Amino acid sequence: MCFVLILGAWSACTTDFDIADEWQEVTVVYGLLDASAPTQYVKVNKAFLSEDVSAIDMAAVADSVYHNQDISVILREIRKASGNVDKTIGLERVDAAEEDIYKEEGVFADSPYYLYKTDEPINQLEIDENEDNEKIYEIVVSVGDGQFVASETPIVSDFKISRPETGDFLNFTEFDYLVKWKPSPNAATYDLVVSMDYSEQRVNAAGEQITETKTFSKSMFSGFEDNDNQQGNSLEYKITQETFFNFILAGVPEPTEDVKQRDIINMDFFFSVSGEELQKYNDVSFAQLGISATQVQPEYTNIQGGLGIFSSRFFKTVENVELDILTTNEIACGELTGHLGFAVHPSETSYPFCN
Repeated sequence: MCFVLILGAWSACTTDFDIADEWQEVTVVYGLLDASAPTQYVKVNKAFLSEDVSAIDMAAVADSVYHNQDISVILREIRKASGNVDKTIGLERVDAAEEDIYKEEGVFADSPYYLYKTDEPINQLEIDENEDNEKIYEIVVSVGDGQFVASETPIVSDFKISRPETGDFLNFTEFDYLVKWKPSPNAATYDLVVSMDYSEQRVNAAGEQITETKTFSKSMFSGFEDNDNQQGNSLEYKITQETFFNFILAGVPEPTEDVKQRDIINMDFFFSVSGEELQKYNDVSFAQLGISATQVQPEYTNIQGGLGIFSSRFFKTVENVELDILTTNEIACGELTGHLGFAVHPSETSYPFCN
């Protein structure tokens, strides 16, 4: 029999519970601590199984989604080397809508949509800091009837990006571009999304010339692993010339007749880093894609006494990266992208036109 895990769209089948009981509850925790964010949110729900009521019907009722008993959610900041608890942090239950966080409509109840919140900073291992100062975080969820669940995670920490840096001018006409960064403490995988901003001048229906800023983005890599566990050595990823110009082609639509000119503004590089437990969860979920329902195995969990995932992640952005004159001109006048209506570099005497 399949029971529903109230964790977004997460569902799985299991035979670990006695289906003869009329009603069973299992606590489900979803928490990804982020030292780069000012606020932490943890989702705590319950899984359920009933012989008398449809799981789909119960999923639409908030009382079936959330524990209706007293519940306590705390974080413990623990010094890894000694095991001493440096701090205990109580999380407050909030309605996500009041935090400008909204759940997509679907089978599961979306109003109210409760999360557990703290504004306490997450202490990370600073770059070049002695590892004896490293902290791990434990989450403990206690429910009124005496059940509790727990898990712990190390913290994915800040890291240095050496290429690109804000204000760099990238050349994709003569070279491939090598992105370089130092490993992040406790990181398992890295993702990179690159976005580009450009301005578009066009004439509206009233004959007025207006200028709009537009943005497009693309994932350059996902799940990049430090397979050699290079401590202190830079990690690298090559963005080829072909990849870059295909990025432009895929992101910018053909100009319509009212478009008079486009100008490239800049690029932003968005790095996201995942901890080991989150990587394992994603690997298990990906491995089950395409498996028939009769073969699906339980989702990966690292929650003791319950289900879910507790791990950490970190986000870092390099903004305002520019393109050099040669690359800007190639986008404007080159065979691949010259039809997209971009202007040459403003420093050219022929601006905005190609020579």
